Amino acid sequence: MGMFDYVRYGCNCPTCDSDVDGFQTKDTDCVLDVVETRDVDHFYTHCPECGLWIDFDRVGSTSFKMTTHGDDRKIIVGHTKIIEIK
Repeated sequence: MGMFDYVRYGCNCPTCDSDVDGFQTKDTDCVLDVVETRDVDHFYTHCPECGLWIDFDRVGSTSFKMTTHGDDRKIIVGHTKIIEIK
């Protein structure tokens, strides 16, 4: 199993509208730390309800593009939503 870091971010699934968190990245030290979106260029997870795979890729300095199963969904500008990671 490869190591990764968690990304402090949460959103709603674009398919079933469930809360989604548990995002991971390999852009940082990969020691199971919790990092901020500003520190990464790519992060990903799957929806715990419907299983949809969700990727975010940096576009510019403060925006991310959400991609699901290879389909571009939307540009998310200026992420400010912070979640508590347990």
